[in-house]
Amino acid sequence: MRSLELKIKSETDYLHAKVNELEDRSRQNNIGVKVIPDSIQPKELEEYLKAKMRSVCPNLSDKDLKIDRIHRLLKPNSAPQDAPKDRIARIHFFTVKEDFLLALRTSDLPNEYKHIKVFQDISPITMQRRREFSPFTAELHKLNIRNHWGFPVKVLFGLDGQQYIITIPEEGMEVIHTLRGFDPVIPAHRSPLTPPLPRKIKRREALSHR
Repeated sequence: MRSLELKIKSETDYLHAKVNELEDRSRQNNIGVKVIPDSIQPKELEEYLKAKMRSVCPNLSDKDLKIDRIHRLLKPNSAPQDAPKDRIARIHFFTVKEDFLLALRTSDLPNEYKHIKVFQDISPITMQRRREFSPFTAELHKLNIRNHWGFPVKVLFGLDGQQYIITIPEEGMEVIHTLRGFDPVIPAHRSPLTPPLPRKIKRREALSHR
């Protein structure tokens, strides 16, 4: 009976993970937008967002700037009464959405848009799972090691010309312990990593997880 219960739990966990992955993939073209003033009327939201996109991606054509839909979200109960509602927008072209998010990280925004925050839309479960990785990703940031998220939730990063996958937070922190003497700006000799880093992956495989 015990083995049957474990089998059912394992299969249920697997199905939950797959459903959550499908939900995240269905949101891949979505972005969340914070702090758009409530004075912007619903019918004005699309043009307002397009203007922001043009400000950081001036090479986008009118054909590229296609937004399938944009709408307000309900405010959390904990939010201040006068806090503006978040918006969710679905950008028609995935590559345009990716270019926009990248430009936001690397460009200076005009003053009129600097207060607005834009982020990738993900499921609540994935958001919680990513929070569990926060100590690890914070350490990567301190070490100046660039990283990105994969699906299902995992952290991918490059080190010494190789790509690595971290699938559980504890595994990531073990890696950090082996890198404490590593300075990515001024390389220094360090002893072999123990325990070994997570498995190496080919670049093509790494890109498929984006």
